Amino acid sequence: MQERSGEQVRVVEHQRRVSPGYTLGRIIYSVLSVAIVILAFRFGLRLFGANPEAGFVEFVYRLSAPLVAPFEAVFPTTALDRAVFEWNSLLAMVVYSVLAWGVTSLLLSLTGGRASTRVVEQVHEERSTRRSDAE
Repeated sequence: MQERSGEQVRVVEHQRRVSPGYTLGRIIYSVLSVAIVILAFRFGLRLFGANPEAGFVEFVYRLSAPLVAPFEAVFPTTALDRAVFEWNSLLAMVVYSVLAWGVTSLLLSLTGGRASTRVVEQVHEERSTRRSDAE
């Protein structure tokens, strides 16, 4: 005796498309994150009056100097004993964040948006033949 059964096999495939603007935007935000962390360290170290001759503090000041340089003369620094409230570091963080947001938004609008996912579904019918011998 032979039995036939029809069986459907469903294959679902996800295809992800990422625009170049989305990829560049992710890179810009990654670089911005590093710059913000460096500036935040600088702000905190100056605020708590860290010793500028200590190796780590000197390293952070040297690394952050080019980031703060365009904003040096905008606001005066407020000194409280050894502690310094550096408005310029805060301004640099805000300006770089807004700049990164603007550039990323422009890139996304020019290159067609964000990542998108397309689902492709295929249905195949397979026939199998089983033979059962009942004796």
